[in-house]
Amino acid sequence: MRAEKLLALWHSYRQKMQSARSSASLLTLIDELIKNPAITYGQAARVLDVTHRAAVMNIRKLIDAGILERVSERQRNQLFIAREIIAALESGFA
Repeated sequence: MRAEKLLALWHSYRQKMQSARSSASLLTLIDELIKNPAITYGQAARVLDVTHRAAVMNIRKLIDAGILERVSERQRNQLFIAREIIAALESGFA
């Protein structure tokens, strides 16, 4: 059940980004979020092998799409989570 929910989210997110003609970087970030639904700008930059600025721009696009949300108020090492993915992971434990 949990795996089915994750797969459905993955397909939904990828379809949303592909229909928006987004870059392959966003699809790579979606794949990463399925494995680890929390990410920082620095982690995104490493995963994508891009500059910090490019990572920020990609995370902002995922925020605008409703996939990620910011959960920390600090200025450095801001943390973003994919709440729907976390809920899908936790659903098997309820």
